[in-house]
Parts: sequence; C-alpha cells; structure tokens
Amino acid sequence: FSMLASHIIQLLYGFCGVAAYLIVIYAMYALRRILHRSFITIFCIMAIINIATWLNSWVSIRLLNEPLFFFYYEWASQNHLFRTTLNFLVPQFYFAQNICLLLLTIDRFAAVFAVSMDTK
Repeated sequence: FSMLASHIIQLLYGFCGVAAYLIVIYAMYALRRILHRSFITIFCIMAIINIATWLNSWVSIRLLNEPLFFFYYEWASQNHLFRTTLNFLVPQFYFAQNICLLLLTIDRFAAVFAVSMDTK
C-alpha cells in the first residue's frame, strides 16, 4: 500500500477540517441562544458545502491518480454519467462556496449595522 505523499497530506488535511467543522457546529449549537439563528444556519450550510466540495474534489481528482484505487479509476472510466457529474460539480461547488461567503458577509454586515443603529 503506497500512496503519494501529497495525497496523504491532503487526506489528513481534509479529515482534520471535517473534524474541526463538527466541533465548531457542536459549539455553535451549544451557544445557539447567544448567536443569531441566521449566522448559525449560513455557517452550517457553508460547512456542508465545504465538506462536499472536498469530498467531490478528492473523488473526482485525487483518486484517479492513486494506484491503490485503480479499481475506482476503471469503474469511473466506464461510467460516463458518473464521471461527467463529478466533473460538472467541481465548479458548481466552488461557486456555492463563494455564494455562502457572500451571504455570511452580508449577514455579519447586517448584524453590525443593526447594533450601530441601536435596533434589533
């Protein structure tokens, strides 16, 4: 079993990132009375999209170059619809990440603006 070093690093980075998201979501759930509901909702959606983006990138790009997963490459190369769907989703997930970041920025701006105007 030999994996490329860059793939091992990327895999460890991804697992740590998913674990961090889960810890932060749990902490936000514990503090849900203090934090705004819109912030928690946008952050959770953003976390799900980021995890899905990482998984899709891993499956559609990294596994195809890994000798250990040659069986996956063979299967994916024979299933045109599956392969096309994965490739189609890569830029869509990146677009969704940008939209989530925009929504999070607008939400935080609205919160700061509401506090500065002394309103809720």
